[in-house]
Amino acid sequence: MVIGITGSSGKTTIRSMAERVLAELGPGTASIRSFNNDLGVPLTILEAREDDRWVLLEIGTNAPGEIGHLAGIADPAIGILSGVGRAHLGGFGSEAAIAAEKAALIDAVAKNAGTAIVNVDAEVIAEEIAGRRAAGGAIVTYGDAGAADRRLLDRSVRSGGGQTIELGDFTGDVGLDGRHNAINAIAVVELARRLGVADADIARRLAELEPPPMRFVRHVVNGIEVVDDTYNANPESMRASLETFAEISTTATRRIAVLGGMRELGTRSASLHEAVGAVAANVSDEIVLVGGDDVAAIGRGARNAGFEGGLHQVADGDAAATLLAEHVAAGDAILFKGSRAVGLDKVVVSILENWEARG
Repeated sequence: MVIGITGSSGKTTIRSMAERVLAELGPGTASIRSFNNDLGVPLTILEAREDDRWVLLEIGTNAPGEIGHLAGIADPAIGILSGVGRAHLGGFGSEAAIAAEKAALIDAVAKNAGTAIVNVDAEVIAEEIAGRRAAGGAIVTYGDAGAADRRLLDRSVRSGGGQTIELGDFTGDVGLDGRHNAINAIAVVELARRLGVADADIARRLAELEPPPMRFVRHVVNGIEVVDDTYNANPESMRASLETFAEISTTATRRIAVLGGMRELGTRSASLHEAVGAVAANVSDEIVLVGGDDVAAIGRGARNAGFEGGLHQVADGDAAATLLAEHVAAGDAILFKGSRAVGLDKVVVSILENWEARG
């Protein structure tokens, strides 16, 4: 059974979650890290073995037509569309164009008379799939949206990390933080059930989950909580990360958001960065901006939203590491989030090594 996974964010997390849960069925193959392009997808397929019960393929895009091409190679029987956001907006021009590109996976699944599991929290994807559903396409929708077939009805944050989710006919713990990961879990529950995994086994596997590297990984060093969410960033993942940071850091002395810019947003880049600043203003006591004009827009957005805390802008990761080494104290919680090109992952490694050495 080949399962294709696409979406503006959440692909790797859903793949990782599904890989853990589908292990209940026996051996399988999954994309390594984020092997989701014209090289990574074929390489993953070549890694598959004859006795595999399942193959999980991430399918990404940077330009129109890529998902249709890669899905044609993958030939999936089930597809998961984790949502439509504004990643790569500069290459597509509009969210509607992004939705149309992502929906190519649904069309590939339909050719195999398969089922697509689609997050419809973005209105543009709900509009994109309406005609396909009317024509009889096998599409199961999920998310927060009131019209979704499978909805998150309730969730509670666990004090030791993770959360408990309520879907109506399924209740269980998820070992990952954040409402967005509760939504991701819905897709995995739906997929696993369709492949024959028992609910008790799904719940057990979800409870055992740990985050993939650089995706909201929590460290505690010398009384300082460091949250590494540096894998990449787009407007939706920035908001999700900041809101989750607020949830898990309620007892911190200070909440410090270290933010880098987002890439490939085209003409809307400034306004989208300003919107991130408005979110950061509501969840942070201090903000450290790493980079140039794009992060300056985050600062403007924060100030316009009434942020009165410390706001620092530094040129690069080295300067950020120096500032934090001098500024941070036990009891603080720090979130690192930005596009991979900013290099905040290296800052996290540097400060963790520095603070561990201090003992």
